Amino acid sequence: MMAILRVPRITTAQRASLLLLEGEIVFDVDEAKFYGGDGITVGGFQICSGDCGGGPVVGDLLLTQSGDTLTTESGDLLQL
Repeated sequence: MMAILRVPRITTAQRASLLLLEGEIVFDVDEAKFYGGDGITVGGFQICSGDCGGGPVVGDLLLTQSGDTLTTESGDLLQL
């Protein structure tokens, strides 16, 4: 099953000072990249490379789910 996940779109400056909660995802509009939170790393960590699929609506991420794991279009794994 494939779904569209819409996440908050923020600038690099906004993201750089945020402490994202564990499992929280944001889209950095300046870098055109997704970042995830672990509750420890300020600014989050990059969860995909390249343009993250670059679908028709920039900032949407197509995911497939298998058990407790989500896989992005670019093949990156996100653990639930």
